[in-house]
Amino acid sequence: MVNPEFFIQQKRLLAKKYFDFFKDKSIRFFEEPKKCKSNYWLNLVILRDKVHRDEFFQYTNDNKVMTRPLWQLMNCLAMFK
Repeated sequence: MVNPEFFIQQKRLLAKKYFDFFKDKSIRFFEEPKKCKSNYWLNLVILRDKVHRDEFFQYTNDNKVMTRPLWQLMNCLAMFK
């Protein structure tokens, strides 16, 4: 069985690689807030707008890197307004 702390450590190392890769680009990689420690269950990039988002999705998915939009927050769903 995998030690949960080891698993989180590996996820954090992967997130650091993503952060370093995107730091000099127009794409922003989510960084945990100060005084917080993320488990980086999801890796999140923040794009300028929907046009850039869609181009990013097209490129990454065409190159066998599965990407998709983050789901809608529940408090923004029509049934909860």
